[in-house]
Amino acid sequence: MEDWRTTLGQIRAVLFEEGGAWSAQCLDYDIAAQAETLLDLHDELTRVLVSHVAASIQLGQEPFSAFKPAPQKFWDLYESGLRLESKPVPFTLAKAQLPPIKPEMRVARSPAMA
Repeated sequence: MEDWRTTLGQIRAVLFEEGGAWSAQCLDYDIAAQAETLLDLHDELTRVLVSHVAASIQLGQEPFSAFKPAPQKFWDLYESGLRLESKPVPFTLAKAQLPPIKPEMRVARSPAMA
């Protein structure tokens, strides 16, 4: 993908229920988040992404540079998933306004693969 600032608002994620919890697996970067409910998952995914960006910048590293794309099985779940609208979440870091995080999310139609 392009520069991390550009892709921040374009991160794709597949959502699925597994073991009594909900998981979000990003596709472009192999990053995941978990929450007890589907409603809480968007906030948790946003928290994970913001935390990664903040920690990377603090350490002098480019955000997401160490992550490869997710395994193919998650791309397959995403392709057949149902689109879920997400709200944009703006954030500021070190007095710099960054593009809002607005993941493109889809809920998997079938159970996740172990």
